[in-house]
Amino acid sequence: MHVYNALPSCIAGQAAGLQHRADPWDWDELLNETLRRLHELYSPGRAGSWGLLIRHAERPEITDPARALELGLTEEGRAAALALGRALAAVELVPEKVWSSPVDRCLDTAARVLSGAADLDLEQTRPRVQAELELAMATTADGEQVARQFMRRDAYELILEQLAGDAPLPGFRSVADGAGRLLAATLDHLKPGQLTLFVSHDALIMTLQRHYLARRFTREEWLPFLEGSVLFAGDAGAVELDGHALEVTP
Repeated sequence: MHVYNALPSCIAGQAAGLQHRADPWDWDELLNETLRRLHELYSPGRAGSWGLLIRHAERPEITDPARALELGLTEEGRAAALALGRALAAVELVPEKVWSSPVDRCLDTAARVLSGAADLDLEQTRPRVQAELELAMATTADGEQVARQFMRRDAYELILEQLAGDAPLPGFRSVADGAGRLLAATLDHLKPGQLTLFVSHDALIMTLQRHYLARRFTREEWLPFLEGSVLFAGDAGAVELDGHALEVTP
């Protein structure tokens, strides 16, 4: 399993000073791969809308599948989410809107990223996070069937088999259908000229990347916490995922 270490330990203690640097993008060790990608692709003069879709911050290892959805963030995860927001603020990329899976660890991640980005207390940012069910359920056709499978099988093995198969496993949507639903849900919430933050789960974002980018995953190459994809929707209808043009049917 890939253990998250995308944001080094220095970020929690030093990111608060980012705004004092003339060019914080030069401080590469503070940026995870998704933020680097956002920096490479983002152009304020380009007409359109931007989205940052990320996995929630670090949670404890799942030892009881029946209680997996109850797991919150670790102390390191909470600090990393806040620091990620401060890194966004340092380059004046503060999300205007924030959407999240209704699972608590995603809502907490979203509130902490916004807290760091907008320099607000959590009491102020939590009410600004809006829940979007598709950020948790886009790949699911029958929740009870999916839950039973996660109870019986190794989660990593199950997700990898679902991503690799031509036909969906019981309870899941096909990779194409799940990816399409997740993409549609994010595009529906983008606003012209703004950056919107979306917080979801590894299996959903991996489904999106598998279908549209042909990315392959293994236990060792898993989507890390706080990583994800950059979305762009042009005013003329063009849609891009991590800089790759997509053919999207209205």
